Amino acid sequence: MALLNVEVRFPKGFKYADFDVKTLKSGLRKEGREIARVAKNLVRKKGVSKPDEYPGRDTGVLQKAIKPKPSRSGFSVVIKPWKTDQMGKDFYPAYVYYGHRGPRTRTAADNRRRKKTAGKKVAQPRKNFMVDATKQVGEEKIEGNLAQLMDKALVAKEISFK
Repeated sequence: MALLNVEVRFPKGFKYADFDVKTLKSGLRKEGREIARVAKNLVRKKGVSKPDEYPGRDTGVLQKAIKPKPSRSGFSVVIKPWKTDQMGKDFYPAYVYYGHRGPRTRTAADNRRRKKTAGKKVAQPRKNFMVDATKQVGEEKIEGNLAQLMDKALVAKEISFK
């Protein structure tokens, strides 16, 4: 699925306790919001999209579902379309990204043999808007911002001896 995981790795010699997690989480959330904003703009075009285009917008549910979520530890952030109640029981961003076949194109015999599914895809896959959003923001810019963030989180940690 269209998923992006931004992760911070420790420089040699540093451990988890050396960094201020609150500073890291807020900085990663900020970076994630910037990438999510660009991704939302890529799926903003109204109407039905064609294969190898970015998904089109009808109700805006996919656009609203793209959000960054920092990990509990604070050293990574995941930016992706999250499942919402407006999507119903099916997570349709997966259908948009991978495409899908028509109903009842797979038989029980096909399931047993595990061969390639028969039938043409009704909807062809669309472009990966998350990866392209990262490229538009600039991978070097993101890496530079994360390096500054690590420096800030290291300085923010107050060390006291008692």
